[in-house]
Amino acid sequence: ILLVSALPGDGIGPEMIGHIDRIFKFANIPIDFEYVDVSSKDPSNESLLNAITSIKRNGLAIKGNIETKFDDPTYL
Repeated sequence: ILLVSALPGDGIGPEMIGHIDRIFKFANIPIDFEYVDVSSKDPSNESLLNAITSIKRNGLAIKGNIETKFDDPTYL
C-alpha cells in the first residue's frame, strides 16, 4: 500500500479529495491518504511545515484547492 499526503485545503478541496479517496477504494487501488490540514485561514506556518514533513516522508502528495489571498496587502 502506497501512502500519499493529502492536503484537502479550502472550499471544494475537502470534497474533491474525499471523492478521489472513495474512487480509489472502489477501484481497489492500493493507496492510503495521510490527511494534513492546510488552510488559508491559518496565519501560522505550522500547518505548512506539517505538510512539508508529510510530503517528504511519503514522497507523494495530492492537493485540493487552497485559497490565495490576493486581497491581503501583505501578499507578495
